[in-house]
Amino acid sequence: MKKNTLTAAVLAGLTGAAGLVGTASAVNINPDGLGQVLIYPYYTVRNGNNTLISVVNTTSDAKSVKVRFLEALNSTEVLDFNLYLSAFDVWTAAVTIDEETGGGVLITHDTSCTVPYIFGDFGGEQPFLTFDSDEDGGPTGAPRTAAGYVEMIEMGTLVDGDTGTEEEPGPGRGSATAATHVDGVPNDCQQLVDAWTTIVVPGEDDPDNYWIVDPSVDHDPPSGGLFGGGTIVNPDAGQMFTYNATAIDNFRTAQVHTNPGFTNPSLLDAQGGSVVFQSGSATPITSSWANSGGGPLDGILAVNAILTHDTIMNEYVLRGDASAASEWVLTMPTKRPHVQPVLAEDDDGDLVPTNEPIKPFTSLWDGNGACEVATVARWDREEGPDPEAPDTEIRPPQVSPLPPPTPGPDPEPPFELCFEANVVRFTDLEDDLPDYTEVLGAPLDNGTDNQGYVNFDTGGLTEGWARFTFNQTSLPDDNDLVYVGLPTVGFWVNGFARGELEVNGVQTRANYGGLHNHRATRNITVE
Repeated sequence: MKKNTLTAAVLAGLTGAAGLVGTASAVNINPDGLGQVLIYPYYTVRNGNNTLISVVNTTSDAKSVKVRFLEALNSTEVLDFNLYLSAFDVWTAAVTIDEETGGGVLITHDTSCTVPYIFGDFGGEQPFLTFDSDEDGGPTGAPRTAAGYVEMIEMGTLVDGDTGTEEEPGPGRGSATAATHVDGVPNDCQQLVDAWTTIVVPGEDDPDNYWIVDPSVDHDPPSGGLFGGGTIVNPDAGQMFTYNATAIDNFRTAQVHTNPGFTNPSLLDAQGGSVVFQSGSATPITSSWANSGGGPLDGILAVNAILTHDTIMNEYVLRGDASAASEWVLTMPTKRPHVQPVLAEDDDGDLVPTNEPIKPFTSLWDGNGACEVATVARWDREEGPDPEAPDTEIRPPQVSPLPPPTPGPDPEPPFELCFEANVVRFTDLEDDLPDYTEVLGAPLDNGTDNQGYVNFDTGGLTEGWARFTFNQTSLPDDNDLVYVGLPTVGFWVNGFARGELEVNGVQTRANYGGLHNHRATRNITVE
């Protein structure tokens, strides 16, 4: 039996009637776009861009949602808060630039309840914060917050709870009613702010800080049904690009409502196993990770599994007559916990890492990045070969003694992705490098030894498609299944700038653009 047939047969046996995890309790990507967790692969406010974010609650239940913005280099938090959505509610916000600091600023004109109440208490504006990113050995200062990605995690279903009777009061406080809109405005966002407010009065208990005492009050398990999207818009360039957030369903079966000042829940808090489809197979593969050796990462290993791909594929186009530019976003939202160094003093008193990266990642964050190698290939639109593919070499027989070997060219450096949210700029490398990428505005220099973006040399193929292959492997699941690749989400964005045109005697700008999610394959095998 061939190896791939053997692997398929073994996988089929492992995922048959005695499957590893019931699919009802397994984390999965919802192909219909609804879920408990939403991942927005990219935001940017660089080079004239702004990013709009929306989340929609499609259910008749109110919800508690953790909203988290993370910067691009090392996924350090730049802003976390709690969002309380009414039934059928929509929350919208924009990320724009602070012209004085160069950092990101969240702006919202939406009255939906947040804690703190950004709309009401802060005039609708909240600058991004650098407390975490200033301490990780990388670039410091507000400009680092100007690009990154977004997570939204449903913490639970918000209810009014059991209020009991006058003789025996229950714990319910009417939180869902407080968050519910009446005539377009929530009933009482201040109640929810007060519930998280610590009031220290010696000898007294304040009745309003009920979530400080017990965060589970007025909360049932999460029920999903969220969807969202992002819009990157550059008014000066006349371009706008939209994408759907990646929706993760069955993330948790229990509520995990936390203080807005806490960084959990995070992707570490997934419950249960994972379920995916192997490429070319209609049989779901379910995995349990309780005994995988991940320790505190057991939860995030399930998220890794559903986001892991061994190949990422998409198109590109570079056409000078249309000033076309192509950039790929490759975001790895689970990377940070795998690559953080644990530092200790060595014999010379220097701080050195004492741990190793956790699979599937292979290098630790060193302040300049945590780089992962990809094998790259590209083709033009007419099936033209990859210019980097080796040419056929003919070696006829020779008499002895043989001449000394001719030294070959130095090997090309590997193609590496070093950050959490990577921008890959497609180029023929003949033009001078810009200070910022043409579409998303990723900088040439992030203040590190690595560029803020990675150039992908098309080798003269100005339009076609490319494939990135990842050969990294995961920790084995509880049944020795290994997921090949890296957990990645993202898209291709292409912009066309035709400059000024005259239409019916009027000078107008003719700029266009498009955005397409990546295509991918999965490779799951037996260790």
